[in-house]
Amino acid sequence: MAQLSQPELKARVGAYLAGQLPDGAVIGVGSGSSVQAALKAVVRRVQEEGLRVRAVVSSLEGEAVCVAAGIDVLRSPPGPLVLAFDGADEVDPDLNLIKGRGGAILRERMVAGAAERLVILVDDSKLVERLGARFPVPVEVFPEAVAAVTRGLQRLGASEVTLRPCTGGKDGPVITEYGHVMLDCRFEETFASLAPRIRNLPGVVECGLFDDMADEVLVADQEGIRSARRGPAGVRWTRVATW
Repeated sequence: MAQLSQPELKARVGAYLAGQLPDGAVIGVGSGSSVQAALKAVVRRVQEEGLRVRAVVSSLEGEAVCVAAGIDVLRSPPGPLVLAFDGADEVDPDLNLIKGRGGAILRERMVAGAAERLVILVDDSKLVERLGARFPVPVEVFPEAVAAVTRGLQRLGASEVTLRPCTGGKDGPVITEYGHVMLDCRFEETFASLAPRIRNLPGVVECGLFDDMADEVLVADQEGIRSARRGPAGVRWTRVATW
C-alpha cells in the first residue's frame, strides 16, 4: 500500500470522527486543517443521510463551511455540547496539548470547555515526548501589554518570545478576531504549573497549553487510527480502524 499523505490521513480520521456524531446533536467545532477535514465529512453526512446537527464554531473558516451546508451556527452553547472536536499542534504521552498556531486560542478554549467530551484529531507527526519540542507555546495578549508580558514570560523561563507576524504579504502582527496579538514562546521545559502561571501574567488573555482537557485523541497513521483515552491506570491506546 502506498504511503498516505498528511491530507489523506487527516481526511480519514475526520471521516471516522464524523461517523460517531449522533443525530440532533449540538457540537463544538475547533479550527485547523484536521478539523476542516472532519467538518467536510460531517457535511457529507448532512447532505447524504440527513444528519441534523447544530454547531458552535471557533473559526471563521469553520463557520463558512457550516453556513454553506445549512448547518445552524450558534454564537454560544445553549447548554453542554455533546462533543467538541479540534486539532492540536503537539500531543504529549499524557494527552496534554499545544494549540494555537491558527490564532484562535481563546475561542477554542471556550468551545472545548463547554463540551462534555473533547476529541482531538491529529496524524502521528503531532505526537511528541515533551510539549514544546517542535512548536513554541502560543500566548494571546492584549496589544498594550506585549512588552510587559514578554518580560514576564522570560522570567518564567522562555528562551525566546516572538510577536507573531502576518503572512501572505500583509504587514504587521497577527490580530485575533477579538483584537489581540499572539506571542510565540520557546521553553526548554514545560512543567505542570506553567500554564496557570502564564495566564496569571497581567495582559495575558489565554495560553496555548491545554493540560488535562482532551478526553480522547484520535491519531491517524499509515496503518489506521488509534484512540488514546485517559483512565484510572493512565492513558490507554486502542486500534479502532485499519486501512
